[in-house]
Amino acid sequence: MIITYSYHVDCSTGIFGASIIEWIDIDAELLLFVFLPPLIFGEAMSLNWYHAKGALIQSMILAGPGVLIGAALTGCLAKGFFPTWGWNLAMTFGAILSATDPVAVVALLKSAGASPKLTIIIVGESLLNDGTAMVLFEVFNTALDGTKYTFLGITAYFIAATIGSTVFGVIIGFLTLHWLKTANRSLSEIDVLVQIAITLCSAYMTFFVAQHTLGISGVIACCGAGIVLARLAPPIILSHETMHHVWGMIEWAFNTMIFLLAGLIIGNRVFHQVNILDWFFLLVLYVFLFIIRALVITMHYPLVSTLGWKCTFPEAIFMCWGGLRGVST
Repeated sequence: MIITYSYHVDCSTGIFGASIIEWIDIDAELLLFVFLPPLIFGEAMSLNWYHAKGALIQSMILAGPGVLIGAALTGCLAKGFFPTWGWNLAMTFGAILSATDPVAVVALLKSAGASPKLTIIIVGESLLNDGTAMVLFEVFNTALDGTKYTFLGITAYFIAATIGSTVFGVIIGFLTLHWLKTANRSLSEIDVLVQIAITLCSAYMTFFVAQHTLGISGVIACCGAGIVLARLAPPIILSHETMHHVWGMIEWAFNTMIFLLAGLIIGNRVFHQVNILDWFFLLVLYVFLFIIRALVITMHYPLVSTLGWKCTFPEAIFMCWGGLRGVST
């Protein structure tokens, strides 16, 4: 009810209503820079390296060619449904919906005691395809504003955004390791808190410098830094239990807040701008997204079933259903 009347709420709900309006009108970049770094960095840092290295190739295949094909198919679908859209707008839409974020699915897998292999493939794909989708989004979104790209220009941008971001993230990861070693006194309780603060600072610093200062992918950079810590930081961390609980709380809080904000923003627009025909298109889009996801998994199944942690056919079917869209969109 508050969302429905959010633009007329000043007289009836006072400061609370005004606050709701401010949240609904939150700047998109502020939302990105505040919520995304800890979510990406925390998930990467908590990876089990033994399982992650076995699923790395499969995750890269699904997050690379898989995202490109999914974005292209979704863009073509949008262009077919809305012929008045330009190709840049259609492909921007496709890039937004090409990344998976199966938060609920992974939580269900963990609570049900599912195979760590399946869980790590889904998590790894989700982490890496966020970066690929963000790069695609940046290219087509800037093209909407009139930026002209050549084939060489797009190629150079992709190389800088993928390889450059990864290298930068790895460098920050090693610097963070050195920083953690300066707060590694085993009998000092304050150093436990300092180490947690260091990892949180590293997440935001990596994302901000990569995305804002260097103009590369902050998502991929955070993945690179987090994976370095997942591999090399365990012997340095004083209290793994405290680090795990604090970061788990951070991720839970930020996931909850970002879905709440998404509900406020989308709910407001649904009540004020969406008509019956739009609901029909949403339903059709929902069905076709699953079909496109199934096509992507089917096309890459010969590779993901033979490389790394070999993916079985039932697991591939579950991955089709598990390709949900959430925080990333």
